[in-house]
Amino acid sequence: MKIKKKYFILIAVIILIIFTLVNKDVIFQEGNPLPIFKGIIQLNVSNNYVKINNNPITYLTKSNNKNELFGFIEKENSVKFIEQFGSAYLFEGNGKSITMTSKQYTKFYRVWYYSKKNI
Repeated sequence: MKIKKKYFILIAVIILIIFTLVNKDVIFQEGNPLPIFKGIIQLNVSNNYVKINNNPITYLTKSNNKNELFGFIEKENSVKFIEQFGSAYLFEGNGKSITMTSKQYTKFYRVWYYSKKNI
């Protein structure tokens, strides 16, 4: 019995290593994948957006679920959405200019980068 368990664990580890090597470009495209994996779990449990990094400020949403994040940005910073430039979204108001740029992480998730300037 113990030999079968050891073989099972060995085969599982080998499969995990092969999966990681084949998909390394996707898994590590944002550097350390652990904050993103933690964010994916939080998104699937209850949240509509998750802050995954503080420097630079980075958020994670499901691919087509930006409205809640934009509402949060507008409310927290007293700004209004102005215009979209490709994958960048411009917010202005109250002497601030905020730019949210996005990058598709996988088919189901999008990473958002937050940039703020005083005007």
